[in-house]
Amino acid sequence: MRGHFWLWLVFLATCAAVLLFAFMVPEHVPAHLQAHIDQQRPSTTDLSVHVALTDPQGLPIDNAHVASNAAMTNMIMVNEPLHIQSLGHGQYIIKYHLSMAGPWAIHIGMDATGFASLQQALLVHI
Repeated sequence: MRGHFWLWLVFLATCAAVLLFAFMVPEHVPAHLQAHIDQQRPSTTDLSVHVALTDPQGLPIDNAHVASNAAMTNMIMVNEPLHIQSLGHGQYIIKYHLSMAGPWAIHIGMDATGFASLQQALLVHI
């Protein structure tokens, strides 16, 4: 009879620990990242990328940390953006001055509190 008490106590302590862990670990909700370039076929090395961040219901995600870089696909050359600006309502703009013409891959990453991190790549030929 005495052994059953300890088994129940261990069982209850385990259940409480699992529930506590479940409440402490934040749930990351999926988000949607849509990115597009202003021009259909960019003809200059100045480039603007528009990014829209929304939650699964389509509501905008503000105050996200957006990071980006551009790399040529046929040689080792990387460019950092001139600036990344939040326009509000989940809209962001990334401005680039690419150092030369050719094929580029623009990598975009997003982190926002409570949402899963997102990454996207755009391929463009200047």
